[in-house]
Amino acid sequence: MKKIFQSIIMLLAVMTLTVEAHAADDVNCVGDVNCDDGVNIADVTALIDYILDDVPSMFSAANADVNHDGLINIADVTTLIDYILGGTWPSDEQRPEIETFTVGGVTFTMVTVEGGTFTMQTTDSYQYHDYLSYFDRQSHQVTLSSYCIGQTEVTQELWEAVMGSNLSYYNDDWKQPMENVSWNKCQEFILKLNAITGRHFRMPTEAEWEFAARGGNLGRGYAHSGGNDVNEVAWYWDNIPSQYQDSYICGPQRVAAKLPNELGLYDMNGNVAEMCQDYMGNTGAEALTDPHGPASGNYRVTRGGAWDSRIEDCLVSSVSICWQQWGNSSIGLRLALDVDGSAAFRLSETVITVVEGESQSVDILNGDGAYQVECDNGNATGTISGNSLDVTGATVGNTTIRVTNTTTGATAVLNVIVTPVVTFTVGGVTFSMVDVEGGTYFYGGLEIPGGHPMDGEMPSPWVCTVPDLRIGKTEVTQALWQAVMGSNPSYFKGDLNRPVEQVSWEKCQEFILRLNEMTGMHFRLPTQAEWEFAAHGGNLCKARQYSGSNNIDDVAWYSSNSGNTTHAVATKQPNELGIHDMNGNVWEWCLDFALIDDGYGSTFTTNRARRGGCWSSTPANCNVLIEDSSAPDDAYNRLGLRLALDDKDSFSLSESVIAVAVGETKTVQILNGDNHFSYIRQENEETEHLRAILDYHDLQVTGLQAGTTTVRVETNAGYPLYLTVIVTPQGRH
Repeated sequence: MKKIFQSIIMLLAVMTLTVEAHAADDVNCVGDVNCDDGVNIADVTALIDYILDDVPSMFSAANADVNHDGLINIADVTTLIDYILGGTWPSDEQRPEIETFTVGGVTFTMVTVEGGTFTMQTTDSYQYHDYLSYFDRQSHQVTLSSYCIGQTEVTQELWEAVMGSNLSYYNDDWKQPMENVSWNKCQEFILKLNAITGRHFRMPTEAEWEFAARGGNLGRGYAHSGGNDVNEVAWYWDNIPSQYQDSYICGPQRVAAKLPNELGLYDMNGNVAEMCQDYMGNTGAEALTDPHGPASGNYRVTRGGAWDSRIEDCLVSSVSICWQQWGNSSIGLRLALDVDGSAAFRLSETVITVVEGESQSVDILNGDGAYQVECDNGNATGTISGNSLDVTGATVGNTTIRVTNTTTGATAVLNVIVTPVVTFTVGGVTFSMVDVEGGTYFYGGLEIPGGHPMDGEMPSPWVCTVPDLRIGKTEVTQALWQAVMGSNPSYFKGDLNRPVEQVSWEKCQEFILRLNEMTGMHFRLPTQAEWEFAAHGGNLCKARQYSGSNNIDDVAWYSSNSGNTTHAVATKQPNELGIHDMNGNVWEWCLDFALIDDGYGSTFTTNRARRGGCWSSTPANCNVLIEDSSAPDDAYNRLGLRLALDDKDSFSLSESVIAVAVGETKTVQILNGDNHFSYIRQENEETEHLRAILDYHDLQVTGLQAGTTTVRVETNAGYPLYLTVIVTPQGRH
């Protein structure tokens, strides 16, 4: 063997003088062993060094398996030299297809696993884990349709790009796998990832996981995923760096640092155990097609073993379990994805969120109309309507709904996250607020089909971060306004469930002040950014033209269907967050001033912003991006409001609206801040209604002249807080 390497090295010396570098392979960079974006002599040298146990600082094991046989050896060196001398890659048709995605600057890869049949072995862990003896799990034949699976486990950097936080216990390296997250939390991650990418990621089924770990149709029957030597392919307890030294460096390691398996998948054994979609349960010996495990259970399946596992737990057939509500520092996840255009029986969504008491529909694809529905608990219910699954939220929590095509036996599952609706009752009138999880989005940045409308202003796009908040499930109704204010100013009377209208921005502040006194809460109007974020569906945004649909008639009362009047709230379908009527019915006042683009950047006007369109609006003016404005004392039958409420733990003010008499001073506290307040600004300074002074965490406001105005507080991070101040004549409140 040594003579062979010596001969190769001599050949390299000659080739160096005559052979130019080839561009790296366009598909997945096979041959670019040293990751320099070219295939040349340096890659051969790096490959030889690796085989001789001298791993270069820059080395890609995925690119080193040149002949696609799942091994890195002298055969790869020969193939690489042949290519550099003008040959072609062998067996290109065997190379698994890949697709890359980029989210928040983080790129990850999905590998296509061609469908096939294999023997699923489920008993290897029994002798090591007594708790598994409760389950009767037998080897059986499984046939799978084609699917895609993550080339690596989900990394901490991808999790943070999607979720905005990192919950890992071991978080020294963002390239480490994500861990310390529950099965339920992973569903939230997948839900957000799907909203960002427009695809339908999910967890793999247990059968899909094992088939991929075995190398799919390219599998060579290895005990571990990628080889029979566990140290080449997996991080486990006996090879975690420095575990026997004083520094005691334990925990998962950077992904893709070991050799891949035959499909180019890394870390299918070791590093972190990987959660699957399935509940843990019994399996018989009968052959199955595209199985999804039991319809319910107490535990979810994990596969692959982890950094703290024994060798026996890092077999391709080893199995373990986890509670779906709890995270663990040795358990993470790997993504799966249906193949585009797949004819397999499936649902149009993999994870949805539905508000308590609300319903959503999911399409059933490639079925024949004969279905059976099973729910694993009472958090949500599912009913069949033609080729649709109608899901209704019952109680807050997570539910898995299983749909079976009774003709073929094919099964598909949907994970449902039921979110709460917060309700308040005032004067016998109950209204609801919906939780909106904060996030970052491109304000005003989505394109409008058909171009910009002729009337209505488009906000200038910018990246905007919105904190957690609650927003009204519906517009404020005439019933609620009357319960708070004692009168109903609306033009369209007759049904108190219609939205209140003919209310000015200034009058809305009086309403909110009284409502806050009655409830002890700090309601306010939403800012434009908050309104637009919620209208888009928050982190579940699907870039729809209207709030909840691209078909305006589904979600809005407008010029063509309103009959020139308002209608009872919540009679159209909600958006992704369970919020109704964010388009049409009545325009909704926002807290902030309207913006105009003067050619030098956006500036404030003296008008207040309103969003959403109304009963007399054209479809163009009901678009979620359209901004319009009115004078703050305008009140007519197309103007109403929707409430917002800060999350109690967010950066906020202790009051949202206050009344202060001329000559009087009141103090409002800044909550959950970091002392870095860059400035305060009185939005309409020219009216000189009041004077505001910032003193540490206190905002002191003194009334100067009767009127209503807004004080704006900002941090160095740029997120604004607003305090609306009603300045009254002396002696009046």
